[in-house]
Amino acid sequence: MGRKILATGNGRCNLSNVEISENNYHGKNPGFVKEALDFFGVQRTLAWFREIGLVCKTEEGRVYPACGQAAAVLDVLRNEAARLGVRVMTGQAVKKIEKSGDGFKIYCKQNEALTAGRVIVSAGGLASPFSAPDGSVSGLDLMKRLGHRVREPFPALAGIKSGSPYMKALKGVRVDGRIGLEAGGRHEERVGEIQFTGEGVSGIPAMDLSGLLYDGDGKIYRDAAIGIDFAPEMELRELAEYLSERKQRLHDLDMERFLIGFVHKAAGAALVKAAGFDLRMPVGHLSEKTLLNFAGMIKNFTLPVSGTNGFREAQVMGGGLLTEEFAPESMESRLVPGLYACGEILDIFGDCGGYNLQWAWSSGQLAGSRAASR
Repeated sequence: MGRKILATGNGRCNLSNVEISENNYHGKNPGFVKEALDFFGVQRTLAWFREIGLVCKTEEGRVYPACGQAAAVLDVLRNEAARLGVRVMTGQAVKKIEKSGDGFKIYCKQNEALTAGRVIVSAGGLASPFSAPDGSVSGLDLMKRLGHRVREPFPALAGIKSGSPYMKALKGVRVDGRIGLEAGGRHEERVGEIQFTGEGVSGIPAMDLSGLLYDGDGKIYRDAAIGIDFAPEMELRELAEYLSERKQRLHDLDMERFLIGFVHKAAGAALVKAAGFDLRMPVGHLSEKTLLNFAGMIKNFTLPVSGTNGFREAQVMGGGLLTEEFAPESMESRLVPGLYACGEILDIFGDCGGYNLQWAWSSGQLAGSRAASR
């Protein structure tokens, strides 16, 4: 749910160092999240979950149930709903929401028409296998029928695919490095463990960048490319000097073995090939100018982007309902009074690390509070 959250021995969370803001979110208007985060931020979220029975712990700055069971989150929510007398209906896939006077009619799969004064649509996104069960209409389509517009959905927090000829050779390689994205005139970088999958790259840094590959129409930028820095702790000139020193010590080796012990063996071979060297060329044949160029290759191993792994493997959906059609202070539709939306169905998604869950808690609490007091 955020970074720098500490757990003490009595199970309470020290919330003083939590860092979360609109900078962790993306969409056409990421600033839309501010009102909800201010209303129900990480501190209030963790305190509220504790009130309903969920004790938290932290590992590497991420918050987890202390019992170690993710299902406990859903269990305590169900318990609280039962305590409050909330009626939970299953097997009632929604087919239509219709404005009726000052309220709404909701038509379900079993042809039972429900009536409500206010409606909150929190149907999730296309990354969920249950977002549109058989016989139902997706939440996005329900909202379209009520007049709302949608930014074309796309998979976010997914692996990035590349057609580079080096992908198969790099399959299974993991490196701690920096990954940079160039797309639509924008440059973004992330640092952390990068995983080569055989079809592209994954890992938290790559997944965080994947949603930024898409333009305003939900299509991959044609000029999209990523660059891997295998030595992020070294500046270019420093790396070139190190390679020169390495050449002096290892001049009897061939290029296939030159980088062994510095980077992963498979990565080293791929870098040598990408630089245009013969694997059997003696290391001693490298010139100082060539070493500088090779250092540049290690600092920016460029890969073309062909797409992402799609909704099947995406953690969340990017795109969704245009936030400009909702009031950020209440989550209420500006087009249909009494209609609210929250969570992933809106054109907002967060970075890896619980930010999307926090958006669900914050926007849901805000929508529920405002709907109940309207």
